[in-house]
Amino acid sequence: MAKKTSNPVKLKKPHVILWLGIIIVLVPCIILGVVLMNSLENSREPVVADRFKNELNPAITETDLASIRSNLNYDNIDNLEVNLISATLRVMINTSDDMAEGDLLWILNDAADKIAAVLPIETYFTNSAATKMYDLEIHVYNTTKGSEALPQIYYVKTKNAANEDWVIDNYTVAKNPELAKSILDPNITDTDIENVKAALSYDNVDSVRVSVIDNLLRVSIDANDNIGEDDLLWLLNDAAEKVVSVLPIETYFSDAEDAKNMNLEVHVYNIAEGSDDLPQIYYVKAKMADAADWSVVNQADSN
Repeated sequence: MAKKTSNPVKLKKPHVILWLGIIIVLVPCIILGVVLMNSLENSREPVVADRFKNELNPAITETDLASIRSNLNYDNIDNLEVNLISATLRVMINTSDDMAEGDLLWILNDAADKIAAVLPIETYFTNSAATKMYDLEIHVYNTTKGSEALPQIYYVKTKNAANEDWVIDNYTVAKNPELAKSILDPNITDTDIENVKAALSYDNVDSVRVSVIDNLLRVSIDANDNIGEDDLLWLLNDAAEKVVSVLPIETYFSDAEDAKNMNLEVHVYNIAEGSDDLPQIYYVKAKMADAADWSVVNQADSN
């Protein structure tokens, strides 16, 4: 009896194409399924990060800030603020209204020297090859709004960590007066500023400041320390609406084809410096003249 020989079974070409097609479809589906599963598992976990990790070393402490405040206790100033927000040490000195420009400049430079005595520039405000450090701004001004009878004098001395030298800017004098005159039309008047302040009358607010610096209208609202974040955000949006009810967006804060207009920033915060017991809540809502929409930024203390 003849033996039967077994021939190897060969996959037919249609079968090979079918299996290849199944594999090609399954691989991305499996990958997508894994990604979705991981996303679902982590959807309720907050994303925590520190953009200053391994930076700002040594750190500026509350003791350092207190020492700076003590050293900057001048007789002829109305208000002093020392804030540390997002890796920027910002010092705001409001001098007496009648201070001469020369005296104001002396305070500007003397304040820089006294800050450097507490926090050496090379150590705290200069980047190294391995570490990024703080920026420093010193604002000195006589009034938040100028007039013909009392012109505003406003200087800012800046030391950026990435730069070796200080920079001094005069915020009340345009670098190009002819250009400034052509683009800042219509102008925001003292009456407009007073009307904005009157519109921003809230019970849960400690102070409201409205100032014009170059082509920027800045509204700063210091809310009560214990205000909730939702209430602060409501305050931010309501303040923005009230500002533009006095100064319409299309007229004052939107560029036209033949002219540029003002930018607007509304700052609302509960406290200048946060702590473990009282975290800082700080939002800024901005309308740039060359942008169609508002932007909102959470600028809370990152330190």
